[in-house]
Amino acid sequence: MWLRRCLAISRSTPGLENQQQLAIAWSKPNHQPPNQIWLTLVGIAKYLSRTNQLVTRGQLLEKIGISDQTLLVGIKALKYLGFTIQRQDRSLQITWNPNDSAENLADEAVARFLAAVREEQFQQQYFAEVPLSTIVAIASYDSK
Repeated sequence: MWLRRCLAISRSTPGLENQQQLAIAWSKPNHQPPNQIWLTLVGIAKYLSRTNQLVTRGQLLEKIGISDQTLLVGIKALKYLGFTIQRQDRSLQITWNPNDSAENLADEAVARFLAAVREEQFQQQYFAEVPLSTIVAIASYDSK
């Protein structure tokens, strides 16, 4: 999407043809297994609940190494395990009441989270390895 926007802008702006270059810097990802990411998220949630500490989404994203969208899927799964996540200003407060868990729904929610992590990791791996010419060809084809 961002590549298509860049190509569209460069084509629609007079005098910019072939004057600006696009650089893509993406390091090869070093992924943890999705199950380990899930266990880390649950561990952090339990710790924050026990210590009554607040956390920002940014801190969670940095610690766990997932995207915001995948974190939201993880937060939904945590809710089925009995966690309550409340916003306080720019932070999140996580509390846990195991009696509020819905285990029948939790398994499916955790599976969705693991699938989201696998998809995110696949995309990162793909864009770390695919030649730039392929990305440009796909974006050029889609914009015609």
